Amino acid sequence: MLDYDKFDLIKKLLKSRARVVWCTRLARAQDEDEKNAIVEQMSARPEAAAILDAMRLTGERASARARESKMESKIREEARRLRGEVAADVADAGHGAAAAGRKMLELDALAFAAGSRLMANKRCELPAGSYRSAKKGYEEVHIPALKPKAFADNEALRTIEEIPSWAHPAFKGMKSLNRVQSQVYETAMLSPENLLLCAPTGAGKTNIAMLTVLHEIGAHFDDDGEWNGDDFKIVYVAPMKALAAEVTNAFSRRLAPLGITVRELTGDTQLTKKELEETTMIVTTPEKWDIIT
Repeated sequence: MLDYDKFDLIKKLLKSRARVVWCTRLARAQDEDEKNAIVEQMSARPEAAAILDAMRLTGERASARARESKMESKIREEARRLRGEVAADVADAGHGAAAAGRKMLELDALAFAAGSRLMANKRCELPAGSYRSAKKGYEEVHIPALKPKAFADNEALRTIEEIPSWAHPAFKGMKSLNRVQSQVYETAMLSPENLLLCAPTGAGKTNIAMLTVLHEIGAHFDDDGEWNGDDFKIVYVAPMKALAAEVTNAFSRRLAPLGITVRELTGDTQLTKKELEETTMIVTTPEKWDIIT
């Protein structure tokens, strides 16, 4: 019981050893005389006397709570009795449709017995293939990964070759988009429509953001195949400064072959007016963007 991992318990027992000793002696007293003798011994010792005063104060609080609880019960019982009498009077009076439509609600009966700990799911089971592994001080629960749904008849992954050739450097080393990216490719890359994407971590949302960036770049190509970076700015708003730095590094590397300049603009970094003019894509945070706009 008192192993090394019970250090906090041992510390508390040592700190309260006098309280444990005297309370144990009082609890083991065989009769009232023995209990009174122990109380006299406690009164004669300053440390034990303080414990005795604390016990008396606790007893007084418990008695007060008991009296309060008894009074509340009595009030509730009286309220129930009065509601019953009122309901009987209304039923006897027969005040027509208005009186007949009234209904008395028992609020105590509507309260959840479990309170805030209510759990509507009566039975919880782990998926098939799950298992538990007991470790020292904790327990591991292993749940197998979900198997992906089968592809629909008209569903297929978009290959990088289907993307315009000028955008291939941004996807260097990739052969195709994943399932989520393939489904939103036409909206992200080929359409100026707004896009709201909700997907878990690792689903490829960053590559979808890259598709939208490439769409904006492609929309500003001249007739001779050159693009003018002075005509537009791309703003990427990241929720945290750490993520903004990560996105800046990733997009700078991937867009460098296209001549796109990506810079971070957060509370930790400052850009001059010239740097802002030279930057095509700005990666910032909500707080910083709110300040500068």
